[in-house]
Amino acid sequence: MNNLFVITITTKENHFKTKDRIFSDTGDFIGIVLNARKCDLNLSNTCFSYDVETVPKVYDSLKDGTIRISGIEKYTVELCNMSYTSN
Repeated sequence: MNNLFVITITTKENHFKTKDRIFSDTGDFIGIVLNARKCDLNLSNTCFSYDVETVPKVYDSLKDGTIRISGIEKYTVELCNMSYTSN
């Protein structure tokens, strides 16, 4: 089994579901959503979190703003704290 490179994208609005493909605002492929979940921090503060399989170069470009996710104004990108493997 191989470990996958996975990042977590967090937004204030629901944009994706599991198995969705994410693209940049220039049409380049970013990755595939492995897990999508709603996070209720409290009654007035909800966010949506997506674990996305991608590659390190895309992660770096998202972090430094070189590329942007299509259709989403505000989001955060971090390395995923969950381990995913492929068969």
